[in-house]
Amino acid sequence: MVLLEFVNTAPQEASGSRERAWAEELVASNRLYRQSAARSGEPGVADVLDQLERVLLEIANSPDAAPAGEREAVRRRIESEGILFKIEIIGERAGEGARRPAPRPAAVRS
Repeated sequence: MVLLEFVNTAPQEASGSRERAWAEELVASNRLYRQSAARSGEPGVADVLDQLERVLLEIANSPDAAPAGEREAVRRRIESEGILFKIEIIGERAGEGARRPAPRPAAVRS
């Protein structure tokens, strides 16, 4: 949601302090998810979360009244790296895993 709002809000309408606060809150959680994905053998997920962490840090460390050019550069990077798309795919895959029925044990043959 933070990235969607960041990407879709015009610079003159942006509330830098609110976006910064959200990004600051998400950095720590994102870092834990990234580390967990790396330990679980999911390097693709860990890579996407690493890209996300860099963007969140950039937003979290931006000034309240960031110049429009800086904001536009971050927005372009989010779009060019396809971060929103990648996050959506990961979310869909996670949702599919939760909806799949548990596998049945194989029948034991004697």
